[in-house]
Amino acid sequence: MDGKNSKRAGLILLSLILIFLGRFFPRLAGMPASAMQVFLLFIGTLILWLKIGVHWPSALCLGALAFIPELNFSKILAGSVGSQIVTFLIFTFMCSYTLARTPFMKRVAVWFITRKLARRSPWWFCTFYFMSMMVAAWIMSPTVLFVTYIAISEEIFAMLHLEKGSRLASMIMVGQTMACCLGSGMTPIAHDGPILGLGLYEAATGQNISYTSYMGACMPVGILVFILMLVLFRFLLKPDMSPLADLDINKLTAGMPPVGRKESIVCGVFLCVVALWVLPSLTMSFLPGISKWISSFGITMPPLLGTIVLCILTDEEGKPLMDYSDALAHGVSWVCVIMSAAVLALSSALSNSQIGFTTYIGAAVKPLIAGVSPLVCVFFLILLCALMTNICSNLVSITLVLSIGLPLFVASGGTMNGAALAALVSYAGAFAVATPSAQPLVAIGIGQGFVRQDMLLKYGYLVVVLSAILAAAIGYPLASAFMAGMV
Repeated sequence: MDGKNSKRAGLILLSLILIFLGRFFPRLAGMPASAMQVFLLFIGTLILWLKIGVHWPSALCLGALAFIPELNFSKILAGSVGSQIVTFLIFTFMCSYTLARTPFMKRVAVWFITRKLARRSPWWFCTFYFMSMMVAAWIMSPTVLFVTYIAISEEIFAMLHLEKGSRLASMIMVGQTMACCLGSGMTPIAHDGPILGLGLYEAATGQNISYTSYMGACMPVGILVFILMLVLFRFLLKPDMSPLADLDINKLTAGMPPVGRKESIVCGVFLCVVALWVLPSLTMSFLPGISKWISSFGITMPPLLGTIVLCILTDEEGKPLMDYSDALAHGVSWVCVIMSAAVLALSSALSNSQIGFTTYIGAAVKPLIAGVSPLVCVFFLILLCALMTNICSNLVSITLVLSIGLPLFVASGGTMNGAALAALVSYAGAFAVATPSAQPLVAIGIGQGFVRQDMLLKYGYLVVVLSAILAAAIGYPLASAFMAGMV
């Protein structure tokens, strides 16, 4: 066995010992046996997630929870694999996949860059180009969206004869990477990280964070970070923008097919799905009956209805708008689904009152946070999540940080707002922009050869830190106002 395989086997063995034998380890002062078992199960699973992968270790985590005496395995499965978060992700992935297979995304980009203001100067062009990606990312999977925009950016580079590694080409690639990640953190719509964060909060407290509350806090922060990104590009990066002055935008729009039946219906159905997510909280004040009725179906019903409608309706050739088997096989990120199920089950175990982990943690850390500014705690946790998500899965980073932070905030007795923390940590988990290991779209961008890795690393981490500062200083007070009364 070579060194690499030996190290892998050693990590797996260590994790299995922690996961299955944690109950027999010496316990921390006063920690209940089952709390120690769940805590070490979490540590062992985290090691596997970070070093091995998030696929089979998630299934292992689900199985290991069955050995904790206070937990019922059937209820574990019902609250994880059978939870509305998991079914929500499956049907949302399918609807997003169907939308991505239409020309809609390119049409959005073309609409933005053909505005009169976008034609005024190269900087205005870049602003509108990045803005189009950020706005599209509000409702689209970031990786799917990024792949669509790769074709557009490469067409621009070819028209301008930009060489790989040039400062202008690198800036465009860095900008669209950041805009894509930034937009995906500003809403929970079709995004696994924010949905997981909201699910973890619900599992820990029994309370729900509405989409409008989340967006009311995260969208202003995201817009400020977007403006800050442009300022950094203009005054620190300072690329030669003169080639963009010769860009013939008409060539980018040439060959765009007219809007067809399939694209119109798919977009209409997807917008209806989004409306059913957002409208209940927007109409609560003047249409409380309708708002409560829509909310009573949960977050899974809208994408489920969307999937059914897309499978029933047909395109110009008489084919179903959604090929169910194809969307299920290629549109759903099953690794994300199984990990979300494991995370929800693990979070439920950590917050289970019979196990007593959160009670123990709350009593242990309450003296430590007494007198500490909530903004300091929030900034530290947001920054930790933002830095971690650039070296590992955003689902892992969000899970770890909320597993640490939520018990502290809930134990504060109202001094700190756990709902606001959950929203902003979920936002920070989307900002994986600095390294190829952050998420697939970053690796795809680097793989095209147009972006310099040192530039991505430098400006990526700079914007990550500045984003964490803005999230703590502006986002947390906003979130606390929108989520007043929540623990």
